[in-house]
Formats: sequence, C-alpha cells, structure tokens
Amino acid sequence: MSKALFRFKLTKIFPIHIHRLSPIAAVRSKSSLTSCCNFLSKRQYSGVSFGGISLIHAISFLKTSKDFEEMKGVHVAAFMKTKIEEGTSRQHMEKISSAMGALERALERFSEDKHGVPKEYNFSERLEALHEAKAGGALKDGYHDRAYLDPGRVIAHIKEENHELAARVQWEGGARLGGVSLIEPEQLRGLRPDPFTGKEVGVFYTQEKGGNGGEVQVSPETYERIREHIGTHGSFSIDEREYQRDVHDAAISAGEDPEGTPGFRWNFAQERLEELVEKGRIDYEQARQEVSWEMKHERAPITI
Repeated sequence: MSKALFRFKLTKIFPIHIHRLSPIAAVRSKSSLTSCCNFLSKRQYSGVSFGGISLIHAISFLKTSKDFEEMKGVHVAAFMKTKIEEGTSRQHMEKISSAMGALERALERFSEDKHGVPKEYNFSERLEALHEAKAGGALKDGYHDRAYLDPGRVIAHIKEENHELAARVQWEGGARLGGVSLIEPEQLRGLRPDPFTGKEVGVFYTQEKGGNGGEVQVSPETYERIREHIGTHGSFSIDEREYQRDVHDAAISAGEDPEGTPGFRWNFAQERLEELVEKGRIDYEQARQEVSWEMKHERAPITI
C-alpha cells in the first residue's frame, strides 16, 4: 500500500473531530497523524509485514495519543477494552491483538533507528484484556445487536444494589463500564432540562477509560440515588469484575442471552435514537451523530 493511498484511506475511515476530543484521547494536529502514517508505512520497522487491516488498527490506536512513542501497555489495554465494549467480534479482537503485538516490535525498531538505542515496549496487557473478555463471555462469534430484549427485567435480577444502580446509569445514560465504576462528588452536575426533549434529567460528568470526557444524562430518580449514595459513602464505586459477573448471571436468570454490561449501552443507543427522532426535532442522521457523541464516540456508524 502506497503512503498516499494509505493516508487517503485513513482520512476516510478515521476522520478527526479535534473540537470534540479530550486532551488524552486525541491526536492534536494533522502533522501528528501524518507522522503516524509515515512511521507505519516504513514496514522495515515492524519486523513482520503489516497487512492492510493491521495498519488500520495500529493507526486507530496511535491516534489516541499526542506522542505515539510514549505508548504503554495500559494504553493498549484501554484501547482493547473500548473495542470490546463496542461489541467487536472475537475474530476481529484477535486481529486487533495481533496488530498491537506487531506495533510493539515496530515501535522498538523505530526508537532504535531514531535515537540509536532501542526503547523497550511491553504490550502484554493486550493479551490479558483479550483473555479476560473471552473468559467473561464478552466476545461473540460475529458482530450483532447486543441490546437486551427487556433490560428492565435483567436489571431486576441483579443481586447487588450498587450493581443494579450502575446498570441503570448505563441503560439510561449510555455510560461505559469505566464511567460507572467510580463517580466522585465533583462529577455531579445537578438537574436540568434535556436540550433536545425538554424533560428533566440528572447530569454528571465522566472521563471514561479509553474514551472522551463528557456528560451523562439519567432520570432524576437514578441521579438522586447516586447523589444520596455519594453523600453517605463519599463516592459511588463498584468492582468491575463482580459487576460483570452479577449482570451475566442476571441475564441468564431473566431468560436473556448474556450480553454483558455493553448490552445496556446498546439499549440506550436504540432508545435514545428513537427519542431524539420523535421528540428532539432533528432528523435521523443528526440523531445518530448526537447519540454517538453522548456515548463518547465520534462517528455515528460506530454506534448504530
């Protein structure tokens, strides 16, 4: 693949919306993206040949940093978990993991060429994230609709009260798992009208792992429960693995396929899209984009 063609495909597949990206989740300039393209186009750095799809995954990952030479295993793990929560299939996640392994070797060779001394990179956390997702049943054999048929019924079968509340936040507000695992007092924004429907909603801010920062809107009842819990305990927090197990068991008890915690985000996306089209006075494409932004994505096709 030529450099020019590679750059063209990247700009088509991964358009950058700089005005909507957070400081830690954005490449800040076209020159940064160009340097990534130039780096990956030099295949001698990889030690193995980057296939076209590996190049796409690698540049998608490198886009999340201002300085791709400073990438660490924790960044890879966050990237992997974000892809898992988006419903990426098992086969595709395995390809992404492979691309991250090739990128690890590529960065080492690049640093040696640039600085004369190789810098050691360790992206083994990519394998831990992949194995954990497989063990927890979070990966499917194909990309499909992961929304629950009756999310309320699934939530009713969740055993722990904090887990039930976290699930409601994901369903009502589209928050990622990282967005509900810890909520501090300073994140609370109070009650206000939804700018599209006019209904009263509770709002809090999240800076979610692997995603962009932004506000999450929930029902006043759910917001009040979060606020009261924080007032009593100082913060709202859950153990992510215990929460995932509770949701998994609840789905089975409710007679649903265990779609995991991302299933509630899928329900949010579908219900919010319908709400915006019916009551938000915007067209379908505008509604898709708004839902994507509310879910901390950039492009509408990622979400629905």
